[in-house]
Amino acid sequence: LDGCFLEDPFKSEFLLTVGRDTNSQIFPIAWVVVKVDYTDSWAWFLNFLSTDLELEHRYVYTIISDQQKVIEYNNLGLVMSFDSVEDRNCVRQVFTNRLGRKLGKSYGFDSWQIVKCTTERETKMMTRIVENKKLRNGWKQNYGPLVKAKFDANKKDCVEWQLIWNGENRCELRKGNCQYTVDLSQRICSCRS
Repeated sequence: LDGCFLEDPFKSEFLLTVGRDTNSQIFPIAWVVVKVDYTDSWAWFLNFLSTDLELEHRYVYTIISDQQKVIEYNNLGLVMSFDSVEDRNCVRQVFTNRLGRKLGKSYGFDSWQIVKCTTERETKMMTRIVENKKLRNGWKQNYGPLVKAKFDANKKDCVEWQLIWNGENRCELRKGNCQYTVDLSQRICSCRS
């Protein structure tokens, strides 16, 4: 979740929510421009998002904020239509906020080891982008290498499991003394109970 104030005559705010796909890539989910009224705007946006995406009760959702404006979900009345919301702070923002607190006369700019010449960093990023592009162009499947690695790891773990299908939309998985029931129509598994 993020938001920023727009420099327009209407004093509006831009609210945005993004997601992460199975290949760890970020994509926008929804955005809106609202009148600046922090509590009501965020409550409306998140509740609308919850309804529009049909977020279900049985899942746990994690909201990551940049900690510029700490969102106190209960204080703002942002109780959405699902039971469990965890909030996390963006690691980059936590690190930046810690450095910001140290900024003072005792901590000179030269003493920060984290600050380096930007051209070195930019060169590394350009090289990384080119390498990723070459890797991406070499894909033979409709999914990326991270997804394939996860799939292959899961495939190795599943070799010893026995699948018993009921002929419709349920099955049972067995491995030694472990046993789980999976209902595909309801998308539930007894391992998550």
